[in-house]
Amino acid sequence: MIIWLNSIQNMAWYYIPFISVFLIILFLQLICFLIAYIFQTDKLTDVSYGGTFVIVVINLFIKNEWTLVDVLLAGLVILRGLRLGIYLLSRIHRMWRDKRFDTMRSSFFKFGAFRVLQAVSIFILLFPVILVMSKQVDQISIFVYLWWAISLLGIWIETLADRQKYQFKKAYPKRRCDVWLWSKARHPNYFGEMLVWWGIWVVCMPYLAWRRWLTILSPLWITFLLLKVSGIPLLAPKREEKYGADPEFQAWKKRTKLLMPL
Repeated sequence: MIIWLNSIQNMAWYYIPFISVFLIILFLQLICFLIAYIFQTDKLTDVSYGGTFVIVVINLFIKNEWTLVDVLLAGLVILRGLRLGIYLLSRIHRMWRDKRFDTMRSSFFKFGAFRVLQAVSIFILLFPVILVMSKQVDQISIFVYLWWAISLLGIWIETLADRQKYQFKKAYPKRRCDVWLWSKARHPNYFGEMLVWWGIWVVCMPYLAWRRWLTILSPLWITFLLLKVSGIPLLAPKREEKYGADPEFQAWKKRTKLLMPL
Protein backbone atom coordinates (compact mmCIF):
# COMPACT_ATOMS: atom_id res chain seq x y z
CA MET A 1 0.00 0.00 0.00
CA ILE A 2 2.81 2.40 0.94
CA ILE A 3 4.67 1.57 -2.27
CA TRP A 4 1.49 2.21 -4.26
CA LEU A 5 0.96 5.59 -2.55
CA ASN A 6 4.59 6.55 -3.14
CA SER A 7 4.19 5.64 -6.79
CA ILE A 8 1.14 7.89 -7.11
CA GLN A 9 2.95 10.70 -5.30
CA ASN A 10 5.98 10.42 -7.57
CA MET A 11 3.75 10.41 -10.62
CA ALA A 12 1.92 13.50 -9.36
CA TRP A 13 5.20 15.37 -8.82
CA TYR A 14 6.33 14.31 -12.30
CA TYR A 15 3.27 15.82 -13.97
CA ILE A 16 3.07 19.03 -11.89
CA PRO A 17 5.44 21.02 -14.20
CA PHE A 18 3.34 20.11 -17.24
CA ILE A 19 0.06 20.96 -15.52
CA SER A 20 1.43 24.31 -14.33
CA VAL A 21 2.73 25.19 -17.80
CA PHE A 22 -0.58 24.30 -19.40
CA LEU A 23 -2.47 26.40 -16.84
CA ILE A 24 -0.20 29.38 -17.59
CA ILE A 25 -0.85 28.96 -21.31
CA LEU A 26 -4.59 28.61 -20.81
CA PHE A 27 -4.73 31.62 -18.45
CA LEU A 28 -2.90 33.87 -20.94
CA GLN A 29 -5.14 32.76 -23.82
CA LEU A 30 -8.37 33.23 -21.86
CA ILE A 31 -7.37 36.69 -20.62
CA CYS A 32 -6.65 37.79 -24.18
CA PHE A 33 -9.88 36.14 -25.33
CA LEU A 34 -11.97 38.13 -22.85
CA ILE A 35 -10.36 41.41 -23.92
CA ALA A 36 -10.78 40.54 -27.61
CA TYR A 37 -14.41 39.50 -27.10
CA ILE A 38 -15.38 42.56 -25.05
CA PHE A 39 -13.85 44.99 -27.54
CA GLN A 40 -14.58 42.81 -30.61
CA THR A 41 -11.03 43.14 -31.85
CA ASP A 42 -8.67 40.77 -33.65
CA LYS A 43 -5.51 42.62 -32.63
CA LEU A 44 -4.76 40.27 -29.72
CA THR A 45 -5.68 36.96 -31.32
CA ASP A 46 -2.53 36.14 -33.27
CA VAL A 47 -0.20 38.40 -31.28
CA SER A 48 -0.98 36.53 -28.06
CA TYR A 49 -0.22 33.27 -29.87
CA GLY A 50 3.41 34.19 -30.54
CA GLY A 51 3.74 36.01 -27.22
CA THR A 52 2.61 33.02 -25.17
CA PHE A 53 5.51 30.91 -26.45
CA VAL A 54 7.93 33.60 -25.33
CA ILE A 55 6.40 34.00 -21.86
CA VAL A 56 6.26 30.25 -21.19
CA VAL A 57 9.86 29.57 -22.24
CA ILE A 58 11.20 32.55 -20.26
CA ASN A 59 9.29 31.24 -17.23
CA LEU A 60 10.88 27.78 -17.66
CA PHE A 61 14.27 29.37 -18.15
CA ILE A 62 14.03 31.41 -14.95
CA LYS A 63 12.62 28.62 -12.76
CA ASN A 64 15.23 25.97 -13.64
CA GLU A 65 18.99 25.80 -13.65
CA TRP A 66 19.72 26.26 -17.32
CA THR A 67 22.30 24.56 -19.52
CA LEU A 68 23.61 25.26 -23.02
CA VAL A 69 20.86 23.06 -24.50
CA ASP A 70 18.26 25.14 -22.64
CA VAL A 71 19.82 28.32 -24.06
CA LEU A 72 19.67 26.95 -27.60
CA LEU A 73 16.05 25.82 -27.26
CA ALA A 74 14.89 28.96 -25.48
CA GLY A 75 16.65 31.11 -28.06
CA LEU A 76 14.86 29.39 -30.94
CA VAL A 77 11.42 29.56 -29.36
CA ILE A 78 11.81 33.19 -28.24
CA LEU A 79 13.19 34.31 -31.61
CA ARG A 80 10.38 32.55 -33.45
CA GLY A 81 7.71 33.87 -31.03
CA LEU A 82 8.91 37.48 -31.20
CA ARG A 83 9.28 37.38 -34.98
CA LEU A 84 5.81 35.93 -35.45
CA GLY A 85 4.19 38.26 -32.91
CA ILE A 86 5.70 41.41 -34.45
CA TYR A 87 4.75 40.34 -37.97
CA LEU A 88 1.17 39.45 -37.04
CA LEU A 89 0.78 42.70 -35.11
CA SER A 90 1.87 44.74 -38.12
CA ARG A 91 -0.41 42.71 -40.39
CA ILE A 92 -3.53 43.12 -38.27
CA HIS A 93 -2.72 46.83 -37.87
CA ARG A 94 -3.01 47.15 -41.65
CA MET A 95 -6.06 44.90 -42.00
CA TRP A 96 -7.90 46.02 -38.81
CA ARG A 97 -9.78 42.73 -38.79
CA ASP A 98 -9.10 39.09 -39.63
CA LYS A 99 -11.77 37.62 -41.90
CA ARG A 100 -11.15 34.17 -40.45
CA PHE A 101 -12.93 35.26 -37.27
CA ASP A 102 -15.97 36.90 -38.86
CA THR A 103 -18.13 33.85 -38.12
CA MET A 104 -16.99 33.46 -34.50
CA ARG A 105 -15.90 36.87 -33.19
CA SER A 106 -19.35 37.76 -31.83
CA SER A 107 -19.95 34.28 -30.36
CA PHE A 108 -18.63 33.88 -26.82
CA PHE A 109 -18.50 30.07 -27.04
CA LYS A 110 -17.08 29.78 -30.57
CA PHE A 111 -14.44 32.43 -29.97
CA GLY A 112 -13.65 30.94 -26.56
CA ALA A 113 -13.39 27.41 -28.00
CA PHE A 114 -10.90 28.70 -30.56
CA ARG A 115 -8.79 30.14 -27.74
CA VAL A 116 -8.85 26.87 -25.81
CA LEU A 117 -7.78 24.99 -28.95
CA GLN A 118 -4.99 27.53 -29.43
CA ALA A 119 -3.84 26.93 -25.84
CA VAL A 120 -3.80 23.16 -26.43
CA SER A 121 -1.83 23.66 -29.65
CA ILE A 122 0.79 25.81 -27.92
CA PHE A 123 1.20 23.18 -25.19
CA ILE A 124 1.56 20.35 -27.73
CA LEU A 125 4.16 22.26 -29.72
CA LEU A 126 6.15 23.09 -26.60
CA PHE A 127 5.88 19.57 -25.11
CA PRO A 128 9.41 18.36 -26.01
CA VAL A 129 10.87 21.75 -25.01
CA ILE A 130 9.14 21.58 -21.61
CA LEU A 131 10.51 18.07 -21.03
CA VAL A 132 14.10 19.04 -21.81
CA MET A 133 14.06 22.38 -19.97
CA SER A 134 12.60 20.70 -16.87
CA LYS A 135 15.64 18.45 -16.46
CA GLN A 136 19.39 18.93 -16.24
CA VAL A 137 21.07 18.32 -19.61
CA ASP A 138 24.85 18.62 -19.64
CA GLN A 139 25.98 16.83 -22.79
CA ILE A 140 25.69 18.35 -26.23
CA SER A 141 26.81 17.11 -29.65
CA ILE A 142 27.39 18.38 -33.18
CA PHE A 143 24.11 16.64 -34.06
CA VAL A 144 22.24 19.07 -31.78
CA TYR A 145 23.94 22.10 -33.32
CA LEU A 146 23.09 20.83 -36.81
CA TRP A 147 19.36 20.60 -36.15
CA TRP A 148 19.40 23.82 -34.18
CA ALA A 149 20.77 25.45 -37.35
CA ILE A 150 18.01 23.77 -39.40
CA SER A 151 15.37 25.26 -37.09
CA LEU A 152 17.06 28.63 -37.44
CA LEU A 153 16.91 28.16 -41.21
CA GLY A 154 13.15 27.54 -40.87
CA ILE A 155 12.74 30.84 -39.01
CA TRP A 156 14.72 32.61 -41.73
CA ILE A 157 12.65 31.06 -44.55
CA GLU A 158 9.38 31.99 -42.82
CA THR A 159 10.60 35.53 -42.13
CA LEU A 160 11.84 36.00 -45.69
CA ALA A 161 8.61 34.64 -47.21
CA ASP A 162 6.45 36.92 -45.04
CA ARG A 163 8.65 39.93 -45.79
CA GLN A 164 8.63 39.29 -49.53
CA LYS A 165 4.86 38.92 -49.60
CA TYR A 166 4.40 42.08 -47.50
CA GLN A 167 6.60 44.16 -49.83
CA PHE A 168 4.91 42.76 -52.94
CA LYS A 169 1.35 43.32 -51.70
CA LYS A 170 2.26 46.82 -50.57
CA ALA A 171 3.40 47.65 -54.12
CA TYR A 172 0.69 45.63 -55.92
CA PRO A 173 -2.33 45.27 -53.60
CA LYS A 174 -4.56 43.53 -56.16
CA ARG A 175 -2.00 41.03 -57.43
CA ARG A 176 -1.01 37.71 -55.92
CA CYS A 177 2.58 37.33 -54.79
CA ASP A 178 4.49 35.12 -57.24
CA VAL A 179 8.07 36.38 -56.94
CA TRP A 180 11.19 35.27 -55.02
CA LEU A 181 10.34 32.32 -52.77
CA TRP A 182 6.71 32.54 -53.90
CA SER A 183 7.80 31.80 -57.48
CA LYS A 184 9.03 28.39 -56.28
CA ALA A 185 6.34 27.36 -53.79
CA ARG A 186 2.73 28.27 -53.00
CA HIS A 187 3.22 28.22 -49.21
CA PRO A 188 6.93 28.78 -48.41
CA ASN A 189 6.10 30.41 -45.06
CA TYR A 190 4.34 27.24 -43.91
CA PHE A 191 7.35 25.18 -44.96
CA GLY A 192 9.54 27.40 -42.76
CA GLU A 193 7.17 26.98 -39.79
CA MET A 194 7.17 23.19 -40.12
CA LEU A 195 10.97 23.15 -40.40
CA VAL A 196 11.26 25.11 -37.14
CA TRP A 197 9.31 22.56 -35.11
CA TRP A 198 10.77 19.45 -36.74
CA GLY A 199 14.22 20.87 -36.02
CA ILE A 200 13.35 21.64 -32.39
CA TRP A 201 11.99 18.14 -31.90
CA VAL A 202 15.16 16.53 -33.26
CA VAL A 203 17.28 18.79 -31.03
CA CYS A 204 15.28 17.50 -28.04
CA MET A 205 15.37 13.83 -29.10
CA PRO A 206 18.71 12.79 -27.51
CA TYR A 207 17.45 13.90 -24.09
CA LEU A 208 13.99 12.33 -24.13
CA ALA A 209 14.73 8.57 -23.95
CA TRP A 210 11.57 6.55 -24.71
CA ARG A 211 9.44 9.71 -24.62
CA ARG A 212 10.94 10.92 -27.90
CA TRP A 213 8.32 9.04 -29.88
CA LEU A 214 5.53 10.49 -27.76
CA THR A 215 6.79 14.04 -28.30
CA ILE A 216 6.81 13.58 -32.08
CA LEU A 217 3.22 14.75 -31.71
CA SER A 218 4.65 18.29 -31.59
CA PRO A 219 5.95 18.55 -35.20
CA LEU A 220 3.19 16.24 -36.46
CA TRP A 221 0.60 18.55 -34.91
CA ILE A 222 1.84 21.73 -36.63
CA THR A 223 2.15 19.80 -39.91
CA PHE A 224 -1.43 18.56 -39.55
CA LEU A 225 -2.78 22.02 -38.67
CA LEU A 226 -1.09 23.74 -41.60
CA LEU A 227 -1.86 21.04 -44.16
CA LYS A 228 -5.36 20.01 -43.07
CA VAL A 229 -6.95 22.54 -40.69
CA SER A 230 -6.01 26.20 -40.30
CA GLY A 231 -3.38 26.78 -42.96
CA ILE A 232 -3.73 25.66 -46.56
CA PRO A 233 -7.41 24.55 -46.30
CA LEU A 234 -8.38 28.13 -45.36
CA LEU A 235 -6.06 29.98 -47.73
CA ALA A 236 -6.28 27.88 -50.91
CA PRO A 237 -10.06 28.35 -51.48
CA LYS A 238 -9.70 32.13 -51.02
CA ARG A 239 -6.98 32.19 -53.67
CA GLU A 240 -9.16 30.17 -56.03
CA GLU A 241 -12.08 32.52 -55.48
CA LYS A 242 -9.98 35.61 -56.07
CA TYR A 243 -7.61 34.49 -58.84
CA GLY A 244 -9.10 31.25 -60.19
CA ALA A 245 -10.15 32.78 -63.51
CA ASP A 246 -6.65 34.11 -64.18
CA PRO A 247 -4.67 31.81 -66.56
CA GLU A 248 -1.40 33.03 -65.05
CA PHE A 249 -2.59 31.91 -61.62
CA GLN A 250 -3.34 28.42 -62.93
CA ALA A 251 0.07 28.30 -64.63
CA TRP A 252 1.73 29.42 -61.36
CA LYS A 253 0.00 26.60 -59.49
CA LYS A 254 1.21 24.04 -62.00
CA ARG A 255 4.87 25.12 -62.01
CA THR A 256 5.27 25.57 -58.25
CA LYS A 257 5.54 23.10 -55.40
CA LEU A 258 3.14 23.12 -52.50
CA LEU A 259 5.66 23.86 -49.75
CA MET A 260 9.38 23.59 -50.46
CA PRO A 261 10.81 26.65 -52.28
CA LEU A 262 13.53 24.55 -53.96
